[in-house]
Amino acid sequence: GERSAWVHAEAIRTLAHSARRFETSARAFIVITVGDLPEGLVQELRLDGLEVRPLQPNDTMPVWSNFGGRVLGSSEWFTERSLQPVFAQLAAWNLASFRHVVVLDADTLVVANCDEIFDLGPVTFAS
Repeated sequence: GERSAWVHAEAIRTLAHSARRFETSARAFIVITVGDLPEGLVQELRLDGLEVRPLQPNDTMPVWSNFGGRVLGSSEWFTERSLQPVFAQLAAWNLASFRHVVVLDADTLVVANCDEIFDLGPVTFAS
């Protein structure tokens, strides 16, 4: 619900603050959200310099139309885990206007400079 969105947003703001604390050059910080957020929350994230891009359930599902012999959109797999049928990390592949994209989950905390991640050379994918 709305309360969990605000709690999650605090984790994202903490991640952004920790990443920016050690960065040597300014970089875009894009927050890919699952579904729409309350407008007040979006405004707070934007005031912190974060760009919010909502991702609707099933936006990434064509890639994952079959999982373990079951069609995910019609199975109970997500419901059993209180999840929405979205693989938000896949949305990072749509950020083609950026030279480098690093995907960090909201529960990540940056504790040192990590500029080397952006200097990996011609790497298509790194996790």
